[in-house]
Parts: sequence; C-alpha cells; structure tokens
Amino acid sequence: MFVNNLGDNLILNSLSNMCNPRDQFLDLCCGPGRVLTFPLDQGIKAVGIDSDPEMLAEARNYL
Repeated sequence: MFVNNLGDNLILNSLSNMCNPRDQFLDLCCGPGRVLTFPLDQGIKAVGIDSDPEMLAEARNYL
C-alpha cells in the first residue's frame, strides 16, 4: 500500500475498517493511482478519474 505521510496512513486505515469487498471506491483526481492500491488490495472495485491524460497513463502502468 502506498502511504505518502501519516495523514494518508490514518485515512487509509480508517477506510479499511469501513469497507468490505462489496463496496466501490472512486478516487477523484487520482493522479498516478497510488491510493487506488488500497481498495484493490482489499478486493474492492476501484475507479480512478483524473483530467490529466499523462497521470491516467501513469496510473494504468502503475496498477
């Protein structure tokens, strides 16, 4: 799981306590897709959206 700082870690840990595999996760302004690894690792359907085509390309390669 990608963690940029302590705040990200706290948010992602909180999400893990609230989510189950039937949930869906939407990451607006997903950038390179690093945060999307969290729901995908949990078996949760995840979608990332970003207005920058280069960021979407990076996310596709990363994931």
